[in-house]
Amino acid sequence: MQHEEYSQVLRERDLLRERLSKMEREFEDLRMSHLFLGAIFNGISEEIMVVDRDFNIKRVNETFLTRHGLTKQDVEGKKCYDVKKHTESPCALEERSCPLIRARKTGKKVEMTHRRRNAEGEDREVILIAYPLMSQCDEVKYFIELARDVTDYRVLLRKFRASEKKLRAILDTATDAVLSIDENNNIILFNNAAQKIFGYSREEVLGKNLDVLIPPQYGDHARYV
Repeated sequence: MQHEEYSQVLRERDLLRERLSKMEREFEDLRMSHLFLGAIFNGISEEIMVVDRDFNIKRVNETFLTRHGLTKQDVEGKKCYDVKKHTESPCALEERSCPLIRARKTGKKVEMTHRRRNAEGEDREVILIAYPLMSQCDEVKYFIELARDVTDYRVLLRKFRASEKKLRAILDTATDAVLSIDENNNIILFNNAAQKIFGYSREEVLGKNLDVLIPPQYGDHARYV
């Protein structure tokens, strides 16, 4: 009888050891996942802010703290509008000016563009995106607001469009035919002079193979391109 009880105790001990080992492995996996997600959260170049339904900040990433010149103690637990706007109400309770208000109302992703002045006094253009976080019970308790500074991108895009207009003006006033092809010898650029010289409109040749401009008696042109 004592032998059976002893064997039972040993089996229970082994079972507990196995459960403990499994829990340790799961805890280690969870810890590694937390470290991995934390690295992504703090390594991303956009500002990230997590708030609850009452606009209390639960967490922000390092980019947010750096751009606003704040610490975690300055931010976490505070109202987002107090930290970002230094006001006593959620962005004057205007749905059009606060993506979090609209996301809370609709339960959907909201995106809008804001202008704000940074610490150096520069006006910056920022895209704000608010995401509701849905729980397993289909209940939204938290929201993520992502702020992406697109000022430099917008400036670069405007410069590119200006350069493109200048290039188009030069090409369209040139007296020589200018055309360009892609890697498959399909025409992707055909200026005004080319239209006059070859007798084709731009619409007729764009996207077509260069063969349309080469008389058949000259054979395959591909080896010369």
